[in-house]
Amino acid sequence: MTMQKRKKMTLYMNVFFAALISLIQIMPIVVVVVNSFRGNDEISKLMLGFPTKFHFENYAVAWTRGGYAYAYASSLIIGFGTAFSVVLLVGLAVYGLYKTDCFFKEFFKSYFVAGLAIPTFAVIVPLFFSFIKLS
Repeated sequence: MTMQKRKKMTLYMNVFFAALISLIQIMPIVVVVVNSFRGNDEISKLMLGFPTKFHFENYAVAWTRGGYAYAYASSLIIGFGTAFSVVLLVGLAVYGLYKTDCFFKEFFKSYFVAGLAIPTFAVIVPLFFSFIKLS
């Protein structure tokens, strides 16, 4: 097999595995969206399947009973507030690190990189349990 054919075969295998992994990742979302248009009786009979009749009222019921308007507004306020705070504080920190020539400049650079390396969920779960104990 020539080098050209080997590269082409490797490309096809990479595309195939990427498509397979993407399909595996997307399927649960597709199942949830399809089941959102079905009634409870249809879902209890057969978990996977297309709806015989589309129930668009499921979204209205979920919006009113679930209190999604309040949750959505809270998420928007928290999200925009956090994004604004992060952009402001990170901008100030980077400007200070760039303009100053102090002895702890490298320490703070390493500190920020370490903060990016730690997964968020590794910190959120212990913080959640700490806040539960405080309240």
